[in-house]
Amino acid sequence: MRTDKRVVIISGASRGLGQALVQDRRDAGDIVATFSRSSSSFIDQLRSADPEGARFHWEAIDGTDLDGVRAFGMN
Repeated sequence: MRTDKRVVIISGASRGLGQALVQDRRDAGDIVATFSRSSSSFIDQLRSADPEGARFHWEAIDGTDLDGVRAFGMN
């Protein structure tokens, strides 16, 4: 069993494959930082469950906005 925590960055977490990856990595115990163009009920639930952002961080960013993606990666 792993005892270290990884930080995983996933794009497009509001639905589909991105949402499935976020759920998988959180279930594995990783810290997840993610972005998507808009929120969803899934993201809202995770943010409500972790208001300090200790294990889940989300920002509204369009993946085609390179400056926004760079800024996200620097935070």
